[in-house]
Amino acid sequence: MNMSFDVGSADAKKHFWLRPEDLRTLEKHTEYFGFAQGRASWYFRESDLLAAAIAKHGKEGYEKKVASRTKREAKKRAREDHAAAAAASSSSSSSSSAMPPAAKKQKVVKDYTDINDAMLGAWNLILTKPDQVKETVGSITMSSEYDGNISVDDLHSLAYTFGNLHGLATGSSWSDRTVKFDTKWKVCGKRWSGTLSLTMEKNGTTLKGKYNSGVSKSLGGIKVIEFTGEKVVGGAMGLLMQQAQKHIDMEKKESP
Repeated sequence: MNMSFDVGSADAKKHFWLRPEDLRTLEKHTEYFGFAQGRASWYFRESDLLAAAIAKHGKEGYEKKVASRTKREAKKRAREDHAAAAAASSSSSSSSSAMPPAAKKQKVVKDYTDINDAMLGAWNLILTKPDQVKETVGSITMSSEYDGNISVDDLHSLAYTFGNLHGLATGSSWSDRTVKFDTKWKVCGKRWSGTLSLTMEKNGTTLKGKYNSGVSKSLGGIKVIEFTGEKVVGGAMGLLMQQAQKHIDMEKKESP
C-alpha cells in the first residue's frame, strides 16, 4: 500500500466535511482484503482532502469549521476532567474522614492542563534516537486527541513511520506531566496500535516525545523513536496549507 494515501473514507468525510460525491473526484488507493473479508476500502492523501475541503467550503469557511470543532472538543474535555476531579475529590474526602489525623496528609499532584493545551497545533520534529536516524525530520499535527497524526515521511529512511491519533491512552489525562495517546497505522493490510508520549516544556513552544508505532521491525524498520519538537507558526492549518500547496506545485511541474 502507498502510505501517502493514509486517510480512510470515514475519516475523510468526518474531518474534512466532504460527501461521497466529493471523494469520487479525488485520486485514491483502493485496498482489497480477499474473498469474504469485507468490501474494499478507499484511502486518500491528506493534502488532496484539504484542497477539496477548501474548494468546497472556502478557506474561511473551512477554518471556522475546524475552530468550532476544536472549541467543542475542548469544552467536552474540560467537562470530563472536571467530573473526574470531582469524583476523585469526593473519594478522597470519604477516605480522609475515616483516617486518623496522622494519615490525612496527601501528596499534592500538579495539574499540567494549562501547559498541555499548547500541544494543539503543528510541530516540526527532529529525531534524537536511535542514533542511526538522528536529525531525521518529521511532524505532528493535532486539533484534538482524536484528530491529528505523527509522521516521519522520509520513505528512504529506516525511521519512516506514521500514526493517526485515536484518543488518550488508558490511564492518561491532559493534566499529566507526560500525555500519552493511542495511535493506529495500517501497514500491509493490518492495523497496528501504537503509543505517542508527549511532554511539553513550560515555554509552550517546544516539547519532547517518544513514539512506539507498534509495527513489527520486520515491516517498519525502526519501531521506537524519540524526538524534540518546535511549534509551527500558524498552527496545523498553516502546515497543511504548505503541504497542499507543495502537492499542487508538484502536479503543475509534472503537467505537460
